[in-house]
Amino acid sequence: MHAREAAAASARVMAAVRARVARGELAAAEQELLAHLRTWREDARALHALAGILIETGREPVAVRVMETLLALEPLEPQHYLTLAALLDANGRRTELLPLYERMCAALPAHATAHFNRACALRSSGRDDEALAAHHRALALGIERPEECWSNIAAIHADLHRDADARAALEQALAANPHWAPARYNLGLWLEEHGQREAAIGEFRTVLGIDPHWHDARVRIAWLRRCERVDDPLLQEMRAALQTQGIHPLTRESLQFAIGKSLEDCGAYEDAFAAFAAGNRESRARVRSYDRAATETLFR
Repeated sequence: MHAREAAAASARVMAAVRARVARGELAAAEQELLAHLRTWREDARALHALAGILIETGREPVAVRVMETLLALEPLEPQHYLTLAALLDANGRRTELLPLYERMCAALPAHATAHFNRACALRSSGRDDEALAAHHRALALGIERPEECWSNIAAIHADLHRDADARAALEQALAANPHWAPARYNLGLWLEEHGQREAAIGEFRTVLGIDPHWHDARVRIAWLRRCERVDDPLLQEMRAALQTQGIHPLTRESLQFAIGKSLEDCGAYEDAFAAFAAGNRESRARVRSYDRAATETLFR
């Protein structure tokens, strides 16, 4: 009888809450849920709805507490972990992500995304070899987008100066998805670093074929080849990219320096100087001024 009564009460309050939310009456919906939860503390649907309203109204720290309660009630529901993780991340509580994903992997050992997220948290904690093992576990469990796993594996190997392993992982990513632009771009960087200029240019051109707005690929091409004339199509593309709304400041800076280099190549020195100056202005806005005393202290 108690279970049926709880289910009926839950159904009534959820119907009322959905109606209020549809009308935009979030405060009233929240009060309905709170009143209901005073009697039925373990109503998972009501707790989930309350967390949603708290998130919608910008009260993430309170939503975290509600999600923790919900997770204790339903530890086998993967979305609860992911919602809580997003809240912790949004509130700058990133050190709590790894313990959360450890709990998720323990509760759901066959959940590939749990192992992928744990791998990312391990890497953020500097535990690279454990992160590699967790990524491989996610792959063994058949994660939906293996190219992302392989790209992360490549990045870890690159950080550890395991160059051959990094390239092999990038090739695995591209075998899984030849149109995965991040792996294609990173393979271009690998080839550039290892002196294979033409092959690198080919990869960067492929990136632009996949995503014409990947302006950093244009920048790399500009540094890898000599510009012969001021009406070079690549130079015009980089100038046009600067007009893009919302372009990242670092990308804008990189474009200015690449434009300066290209103009210098073809002897347009005055325009090249102006582009370099513009790049320096972007850089000064992004990077702190050089502090000799602080730098010497750091080196000591």
